Amino acid sequence: AKIESERHQIMRKWIAKIENADIDFYFFVLTFFGITIIRGIIESFSSPGIFGRFLDWTAIFVHIPLWFAAVFVWIIIFIHLLTQETIVKIARVQLAVFPIIFFPIIADYLMTSGAGQPLSYLFPPDANKWLRQAVGFFANPSISAGIRMEIAAVLAMVIFYVSAKSKSALKGLTVGLIIYFLILFFGSLPGVIFILNKAAVADADIQPLTFYEKAMANDSPNVGRGYFSTQFSLEKMNAVFDLMMSSVVFIFLSAGLALLFYFWKKEAFFAFLKNLRPERLSHYWLMALMGIGISFITFGQLPPLTIFNIIALIVLFLTIAFWWAFAVGHNDIVDLRSDLISNPHRPLPAVKITLLETKSVNAVLFLLSLWGALILGYYALLFVVGAHIIAFLYSSPPLQIKKLPFFNPLSIAVASLLFMMAGFFAVSPSLALNNFPKEFIFATLACLTLGVNFKDIKDINGDRAVGVKTIPVIFGEKRGKVIIGAMMFLAFILMPLFLNKLPILPFAILFGAMTVWAINRKNYNETLVFGLYYGYIFLIVFAFIVL
Repeated sequence: AKIESERHQIMRKWIAKIENADIDFYFFVLTFFGITIIRGIIESFSSPGIFGRFLDWTAIFVHIPLWFAAVFVWIIIFIHLLTQETIVKIARVQLAVFPIIFFPIIADYLMTSGAGQPLSYLFPPDANKWLRQAVGFFANPSISAGIRMEIAAVLAMVIFYVSAKSKSALKGLTVGLIIYFLILFFGSLPGVIFILNKAAVADADIQPLTFYEKAMANDSPNVGRGYFSTQFSLEKMNAVFDLMMSSVVFIFLSAGLALLFYFWKKEAFFAFLKNLRPERLSHYWLMALMGIGISFITFGQLPPLTIFNIIALIVLFLTIAFWWAFAVGHNDIVDLRSDLISNPHRPLPAVKITLLETKSVNAVLFLLSLWGALILGYYALLFVVGAHIIAFLYSSPPLQIKKLPFFNPLSIAVASLLFMMAGFFAVSPSLALNNFPKEFIFATLACLTLGVNFKDIKDINGDRAVGVKTIPVIFGEKRGKVIIGAMMFLAFILMPLFLNKLPILPFAILFGAMTVWAINRKNYNETLVFGLYYGYIFLIVFAFIVL
């Protein structure tokens, strides 16, 4: 008993040392992804891809890292909830033992004398089968022996850690059981989706593998478009399956990271949400929705309303949100000096989050936006990368486009057009670039370049202090409002002319006049201007449906 107590003391000291280690955030992230990518590469030797080759890039660089990231994050959340230990300390301990994911590959390779053993998801056909697999998991010979030993070791470490931190064996066992079902849930994710879909469509005869073969061959899931030839093949099917599962895991990872942020620093989390300026994020979501609408109105094209196409659209809107959040965070870093004057309530000048923490959150947002785009396909990736470049050039020296009167609103118009095209090609991936209607290109660029300048009215003091040459800074607040109102009025009038929807011209004049009044009224309210803008856009959408 004395020896056992000494061992526990040594383990606790080791854990405390890791928990308090000074690990740079970027080193943490690079270490994590380095381990997952190496895992994908060596998995090819024990569980090779199609025709015995290395696993596809869709597995090594997207599917496998995403899957492990989601499991990693959700394990942190449940341990935190039961122990109240800080998120950072739990994450450090998990990273220290994370190389255990190499164990099943090496163990299976050695135990089979180099033959290896295929690793795959579980595909339970119904909930009862899923529960039976959960109960008999460690005795199931169809599951790799290495995987079973790895999960047993992970559970033992979780139980020991939680018991040591909470000084309660019951809590340790409770968290161990939760983590076991969590891993089983992610490990049988295709089966879970199949069970849910089967219940929704009431198809009792279809089997899991048939469901996925049909989804990939006939239903054309909107992921990975532009990476592969249109010809159906087993190799393409394998890669598309990686991206289909990645789209599902991406949503779970996004939700987990949001919770992680909340538990890490609640005040910063709520400040971050408020700082997203939802009325501006909604503009870019609206652009994507308009792109989807343009595809349907112009070509009558919408993908089948399957579970994976719905998931792909969720990934698209999450990707846009992550891009926008990154752009806001980066702009706030560059604008810290001016925000101390014009926006002292924002997270950085209000010191609700530090500069280093903002950069760390931004790194995660940037990675998530690229990951989401990578899942969706080549066009989406190009559009999101293009939007990131515009956001960088907009805020960052030496160009700092936002300081240039004409190019400031033009850059926003171009980013808006990119997301409109992202929505268009998300539902019409077989169309060529020149199929996108030219009138919408001209209307978007011209009308938004004229119309978005009202965003600068409330920032006049900060912009003047740092030399940003917006219209209110150049002409003064009063004359600047008159000019901006006139430009918005012109933008409203031009829209039906570009789109050849003349019957809505009287409404354009009405909305334009109300916007001029809203901009020039004594108590300027930006939300009111946004409300008129969104109302007018919905009117245009209605006109396309009815006229």
